[in-house]
Amino acid sequence: MNKIERFFGDGALKAFEAPEAIVLQRTELGRFANCPHQGNLCEERKDEIETHETLPEAGKIIHAIAEEAIKANEFNLQDAADHIGEELPKVRPDLQPEALRAGKNLANEIRRFGGNRVLICEEPITRSLLPATEDRGEVLIVCELDLVLATAKEGVIIVLDYKSGYKDRSNAEARDDFQTCVGCWCLFGKFPYVDTIHWWYLNTRIHTRSYCRIEREIDESNFEARILETARIKLDGCDEIWPEPKKCSLCPTVKWCEAVLSDIKELDGEPKAFLDNYLIRQARCDEMLKTLKDSVKNGRTIYGSGTRFEFDPKPKFLPKLVTEKPKAEKKKKKKPAEQTA
Repeated sequence: MNKIERFFGDGALKAFEAPEAIVLQRTELGRFANCPHQGNLCEERKDEIETHETLPEAGKIIHAIAEEAIKANEFNLQDAADHIGEELPKVRPDLQPEALRAGKNLANEIRRFGGNRVLICEEPITRSLLPATEDRGEVLIVCELDLVLATAKEGVIIVLDYKSGYKDRSNAEARDDFQTCVGCWCLFGKFPYVDTIHWWYLNTRIHTRSYCRIEREIDESNFEARILETARIKLDGCDEIWPEPKKCSLCPTVKWCEAVLSDIKELDGEPKAFLDNYLIRQARCDEMLKTLKDSVKNGRTIYGSGTRFEFDPKPKFLPKLVTEKPKAEKKKKKKPAEQTA
């Protein structure tokens, strides 16, 4: 516990023990910024939403190889890029194609910034958001950054954050991203002399870049306000649902969402709830369809009540839902009547 001091009625300054600090990770806080209900579900169902898909697994391996390469080569980025290339063929065989694709692109990107000195590599940085009170401990924000580089110009640094997915952010989306917000705010706290941050998202899987320039004078106070409001939402136990098609389609907890499990609303009585309910149910149906598609890729057929879902070799109809029709009995052709003389 932390010791804090305050003035009491007799005018004396006394120290007392404050509750333990509350540590909020950027990733968990980002879910509450996106949708409070999603944030709560991710905490409640964290053991049930583990993913073992190729892209996330390959991304973890690439991050680990990059960190090892940079630290093993004493933060020399040119040598680290060569090191990454040497390690990629040793990756698990099932992940190798994706890892090779992403890793080679990352090595090339690191070479572009090879003349800069490394300040941070895959390390968490912490900044205090709220001081401790008698009822609540100090609130700390923690953000882990892939690579932070110094530049020749004093007060200017570069952030490289590598992504292995398919998302191609625009420069405007890069600036608005909650990760940019928290990362830059924490960096401004760690490096008081820094006034400008050049933030790059390196989309290694699709070989694109997203960029934004962040200025302390303009952005720090706005970022802090956004983080403060998000922390308030989490600490106050807010559980509101904020559905949007894009959000719900990517939500890892949509199957447990209250709007999916609740009764269908009536359009005339609750139009807003009706539309929200529809958007989230549609996202859930899309998730179910993806599961069905994945399950029939090996030639399996799934039978329902009067329907079947099967693999179809024709790309246009891959896969397809087939309605089972009862077989009609074949009608016997009538023989022409024999003519009588």
